[in-house]
Amino acid sequence: MVRNFCVAAALAGSMILASAAMSMAQQAYPTPEAAAKDLVDSARSNADGYARRIFGAEGKALLESGDAREDSRRLAEFNEGASKGASLVGNADNMKLLRLSGNGWILPVPIVKRDDSWRFDAAAGKVEIENRLIGHNELSAIAACHAQAQSVEETNWPKIVALYDALAALTGSPVVELNRAVAVTMAFGPEAGLELVDSLAEEPALHGYH
Repeated sequence: MVRNFCVAAALAGSMILASAAMSMAQQAYPTPEAAAKDLVDSARSNADGYARRIFGAEGKALLESGDAREDSRRLAEFNEGASKGASLVGNADNMKLLRLSGNGWILPVPIVKRDDSWRFDAAAGKVEIENRLIGHNELSAIAACHAQAQSVEETNWPKIVALYDALAALTGSPVVELNRAVAVTMAFGPEAGLELVDSLAEEPALHGYH
């Protein structure tokens, strides 16, 4: 009798744990379009627990800064950008990025295909967010150089090259290196820039760039 009770209790406990694990599992999707739609719809309704469900264990850390006012502002910006629609960008067959039509903003968390289903890759998104924060000052300075110039010819290209040097050292991003090559071309001539472009030809991250 006692033995039967213990077995039943153990089975019940296992079922409860299994049910909890299933409820905490990250959502998988049949297509990247389905993943994008779920995020946009959930953010619009601010559904309870959607960050954990969609992004997995790191979802809360990705979306919550610790400042409730800042988090509300970010959510409002996302919803405003998504109000005019959203699209998927990227040429890779197993990875897509969500782009908001209202403001052109690209979500740093990629949607990746694994085991015949699609999920948001929160770990990769965390790295991309850190890279964006690291280069914020340099990117702001580059934007200021462009804004201050009256024309392309009057732009301080050597200064922009120096800023891209710093940004490339911080991020190690091939995309930054490609932008640096463009700036080098403008500052020092096509030959110098093309040499840098050729050195980036085999970078997987740049496949699909033209």
